[in-house]
Amino acid sequence: MPNFFLKRRLLILPFLLYAISLPAQIDDKTLTYDQSIQIVSNLSDVSYQRMEKKSVAQLLERHVGGFRFHLLWDHEGSQLYYKMPNGQLKDFNPVIDEISIYLKENPERILTLFLDLDLPIDTLQKVFVERDLLKYFHKQLPNRDWPTLHEMVQSQKRLVLFTMESIYNKPDWLHNVWNYAVEPYFSLFEAPNFLGEFLKGDPKNDLLIINDFNIPSNRVEKNPVYIIDQNTNHYLLSHCLTIWRNTGKVPNFIFLDQYNDRMNSVVTSLTYFNTIKGRVTFNRELLDYVVWEGRENCQTSGKFVFPIVPGDKITLRPSVPGFSFTPESVFFDEPTTSLVQNFVASPLEISDGLVAYFLLSAAQKTKASIKTMANLPVSPL
Repeated sequence: MPNFFLKRRLLILPFLLYAISLPAQIDDKTLTYDQSIQIVSNLSDVSYQRMEKKSVAQLLERHVGGFRFHLLWDHEGSQLYYKMPNGQLKDFNPVIDEISIYLKENPERILTLFLDLDLPIDTLQKVFVERDLLKYFHKQLPNRDWPTLHEMVQSQKRLVLFTMESIYNKPDWLHNVWNYAVEPYFSLFEAPNFLGEFLKGDPKNDLLIINDFNIPSNRVEKNPVYIIDQNTNHYLLSHCLTIWRNTGKVPNFIFLDQYNDRMNSVVTSLTYFNTIKGRVTFNRELLDYVVWEGRENCQTSGKFVFPIVPGDKITLRPSVPGFSFTPESVFFDEPTTSLVQNFVASPLEISDGLVAYFLLSAAQKTKASIKTMANLPVSPL
């Protein structure tokens, strides 16, 4: 194994130990859905690398936070199926029953479903109505903040449904995931580079999907380094932290083709990190796009959340063409608690940053242009 892998692990490992030893820093009553982190089990054949061996019931016992299913409707048999990665069709009704029982027996738990749909929406809604699940459905209004987990539990709106594709005339409880989330380009590096754009989704979306831990079996066979890296907590933690730091978005959904107990401890560690979060506004409205100078191609909406790693010296300097900010930038020297920092944008005047200007008549403009092209000094007015 290359030496630089070993060196980087020695640097990252103390962060993991520090995170595990910290007392909880998050007040569950203030934690919003878009700041939560959950494992999503991929049981769909649409995009996968490996086959999940555990059942839905076994995954729910391990408190997996969500699932991805490919749903199909058998018109002849009037039956709802989900298609497994191996192509097998399985009855989806027992899955619905298991989800319903889980929500009843665990009134504090929230589940998220990602659906690839090959069926009429009204048929799907009918199935959910028959199982009395609509009462759990959360409806996220456009351009509104996500509720806190506490609010979702209190209202019992604890089931969030996303569709993986755009659907015309969909019900308000079914959300197009790419209107709310982004997915970075796939990377196996411990500290992946971020190029300022995403594989899917708009940078102004607040939710983040990580789909980097599903390595094709043939790639693992050719390079055993992947086995070592994927089975060490500090690699997984470093990878997630780097993406979080470079995007200003919490890694909300970590997709796994095969459930891994190690990822549970990594998710727990991530939730213990302190954060610096806030808003960038103009006239009390969030800006759509903000670039953060000094952070590798980082672009967020007017909402941002960065992790605080022990020993960090953090500088935040927002940048948007046509605006200045108050404060212009902030610096925190190794903060030890979570912080809130907001920025207020003001439109730049045309004279801002102007060193000098000259008023020219039409004749003088022509004369100045000729002398400028000839690299000659222009006479003063």
